[in-house]
Amino acid sequence: MTTLRTPLCELLNIEVPIIQAPMASTSTPDLAVAVSEAGGLGSLGHAYTQPDAMRAEAAAVRARTTRPFNVNLFAAPQPVEPPKPAVIQPVGETISIDDFGRIDLRIARIVDAELVADADKLLKLTLDIGLEQRTVFAGIRSAYTPKELIGRLTVMVANLAPRKMRFGESQGMVLAAGDGSSIYLLAPDSGGQPGMRIK
Repeated sequence: MTTLRTPLCELLNIEVPIIQAPMASTSTPDLAVAVSEAGGLGSLGHAYTQPDAMRAEAAAVRARTTRPFNVNLFAAPQPVEPPKPAVIQPVGETISIDDFGRIDLRIARIVDAELVADADKLLKLTLDIGLEQRTVFAGIRSAYTPKELIGRLTVMVANLAPRKMRFGESQGMVLAAGDGSSIYLLAPDSGGQPGMRIK
């Protein structure tokens, strides 16, 4: 059996049978009777031959649906803009293995995180590094809320000289990656524990 598949039919996921008859032996009234007996094309058949009716039928379907529905059957597809690649900075100055060895990187657990008054870029972090707890002011407020940071593991520079700020003393630095417009806090693999040294 031949079926009718218009855009509206595809939208409603239905198939409408088409009654075929020889043109020479079947008059228009006979064809109308045959269509009526078969269940008829109804408004869908009318929509197939009349664009205005098709638009009205689609509008009626949109009005009956209970969820947001915004399909324009006649609109051209909009191009999708590909994501912009991250801005990669050049590699820095070469250091020796001894230089790197002097940097004490430790796994730290964030046990507390707070907003810093009058500082729209900073969060105050309390870090557990196994041996003790440290306070670090980190410029990651644009990417994270305090609530989502508590309990997470991260990486910190444990032997960085303390820095006095007007908000308090920052006793180290947490490590994060970014391209100037985004920030991603570094985290160790599963199984890492606070205080473990990274080398």
